[in-house]
Amino acid sequence: PPTEPLPRSSPSQQQQQQQHHPQHPNSLGRPGTTLNVTSPPIASSSAPSSPVHNRRLLSTRTIRMSSVELPDDNDKSLSSASTSPCPSPKPHRLLPNNLYVVLYNFKARREDELDLKAGYKVTVIDTSDPAWWKGKCFGRVGYFPYNYVTKVQPGERPWQVTINLQVLDVDNNPLTLLRDQIVIQIGEGPDGSVMIRNAENKQGMCPVKFLQEV
Repeated sequence: PPTEPLPRSSPSQQQQQQQHHPQHPNSLGRPGTTLNVTSPPIASSSAPSSPVHNRRLLSTRTIRMSSVELPDDNDKSLSSASTSPCPSPKPHRLLPNNLYVVLYNFKARREDELDLKAGYKVTVIDTSDPAWWKGKCFGRVGYFPYNYVTKVQPGERPWQVTINLQVLDVDNNPLTLLRDQIVIQIGEGPDGSVMIRNAENKQGMCPVKFLQEV
């Protein structure tokens, strides 16, 4: 599992933690046999950057209203064939900046934290704390480590790897994918494959037969 940020402090101590930046998570997976898959290199594209907002000191009423109005993609059918994060046109205005997918399981330790599982989608509503973000998932609002999620842009789709395998990245170097790892589809490929990126933004071609939609 990735390195979690330090535990959140009381409101009087939160300003002192603004300068703390936790380590980024390490890769996730289970040991097992690795399958080699070769595919032609594809030109790299830049990764989306996470938004930064200064909205930590919102009133309780404003936060409550925001949590009701923000779309929650987990309420949609997980088996939808659409490549869009949300089929309805109105919420698209928020999705480019606020929709994230969970990369690793996270067990809440406090009442105001969210229980998350890899593949869940979270609508982020507050990133003013650099280590602990606030978001909405399945109708609940709470905090979680920032490095447990990655942004999903319109047209991208999260997948879960079903078997340990090795593909080629865009520089024709080996890229290892582990069973249960979450990857993001960023484009289409030939012969039943898709272009994916992992948590470290390394990109490569992966056959769809080794992926399952989340």
